[in-house]
Amino acid sequence: MENNPFPFSCEFCSAEFTVKRNLTRHHRMFHHGQRVLHVCDTCGKAFSRLDSLKRHMKTHQDSSTELKPDQDNQRPTCSQCKAQFLEQKHLEKHMKLHLPKETYLCHTCGQIYHHRAKFMKHINSHRKPIPHKSSKKRVADQPLSNHAKGRRQQPNLMPMINLPPYIDPESCAAQVYREHWLDIRDRQSFGRVHRFYNFHLPNLNNEILREKAQKVFEQQSSVFKINASYGFVLCNNETNECRYFYASRNTKVLNEPALVTDKSSFQEFLDTFLKEDVLEYARTLRPNSKWVVQHITNVTFFVFCITDHPIGQGIDLPDYNHFVKCPMETHKN
Repeated sequence: MENNPFPFSCEFCSAEFTVKRNLTRHHRMFHHGQRVLHVCDTCGKAFSRLDSLKRHMKTHQDSSTELKPDQDNQRPTCSQCKAQFLEQKHLEKHMKLHLPKETYLCHTCGQIYHHRAKFMKHINSHRKPIPHKSSKKRVADQPLSNHAKGRRQQPNLMPMINLPPYIDPESCAAQVYREHWLDIRDRQSFGRVHRFYNFHLPNLNNEILREKAQKVFEQQSSVFKINASYGFVLCNNETNECRYFYASRNTKVLNEPALVTDKSSFQEFLDTFLKEDVLEYARTLRPNSKWVVQHITNVTFFVFCITDHPIGQGIDLPDYNHFVKCPMETHKN
């Protein structure tokens, strides 16, 4: 009997893993504090375990063989996918899955929404507040910047999307790029203590990752703690649906952030970071085995600065962890 290459499997879904720590991280990400329900497409009954659902489905197979042909034809049947149900109410609930989704496109930034309320809230975020009447100089009297002039002349200008050449512009992965480009593109946030640096990855190789990480190191003037996360595109191998997975502090590559006090400690972090298997990391975060990692889109470095200690002076920080670990964990994906 051959050894199982994936000895660790999730009890709530069909995800499988080669090492136990990846299973533990999967549980923490997707099943912590809640039970996953597996619903029967025939009768709507829900189960907490997948194997329980499979045993239940066999009861429908056995009962269906007992039906006569004319009785079987009378069962409520979906006109779209030909699925059959025991009761009409189950069919009506199923038919909602085939309803087309409305799409709302923001002509200012290119963001796409499927809910009108969220779309209208987003539109309002682009509108500038009306200046107070007591203002000495009205906004209309102020000269427009070159950026503002260009935006006024081209109100429907879509953002420039740097789509990798290996992605078909007509594919669902390309659509994910367009919908989430504002999250994939290069951007940075500089706080006094908390900072993040996001970089688009047109290709995935260690030289590009090393170059991006070096840019982060060069912008720090004090001792800091660093970790990283990846964003990627998932594709369902049954429905061909594509989905974007956000980079987040809750999905960090390293179990613990690395302390960087000088060039030597930064190189140690870089060596450890580059040894991580990016695709294996992404596979541990997917909902289940039906979703395949298609493209790694971006990497985000999260930095926590210790402003009282300049970098490169060989300082000793024995009590460092007690005020760094907590802030690095508080980020919502």
